[in-house]
Amino acid sequence: ILAVIAYKTFGTTPPPPLLQHPPSEHPMGKDIDNGIRPEHKIIRALGFNKEQAKEYRSLIHEDRKTVRTLLEKEHQFRRNLFNSDNKVKVTSLLDSIAINRKNIERQRLDHFQKLEYLCNDDQKAKFKQLQPKILRWMRPNKGAHRPHRNVKNAPMHPPHMP
Repeated sequence: ILAVIAYKTFGTTPPPPLLQHPPSEHPMGKDIDNGIRPEHKIIRALGFNKEQAKEYRSLIHEDRKTVRTLLEKEHQFRRNLFNSDNKVKVTSLLDSIAINRKNIERQRLDHFQKLEYLCNDDQKAKFKQLQPKILRWMRPNKGAHRPHRNVKNAPMHPPHMP
């Protein structure tokens, strides 16, 4: 009986909406955006309507698919590079890696330009203004580097007392 009451009380309550305010006016401060996916930040910041948001999500899907394929190629080139003893083949593989990396960056630039193309005139002005932020949001998220706890070469355990 207590489980049913607890479920009815806590289990069916919808979570509070996260984005009732623009980030600069949110009661919790400007850092409210930290847990939101970049695509949602961009859609909200530029004020996309449902159709634009749908097009942008399909654009993201295509971009990820293309970049994933190019990254798989790059990994294959690198595997072959480190397994090769032939100097000519090594040079060729290094060139292939460089060309592939260029293609990845070209794809990302193309994605960014297509995002701008989705915007109407008012949104393009916002886009130009928010461009540095949008680039930061689109950057792959790497966790903070934490040094090893024994970074000072201190003994891992206290010395044994005789």
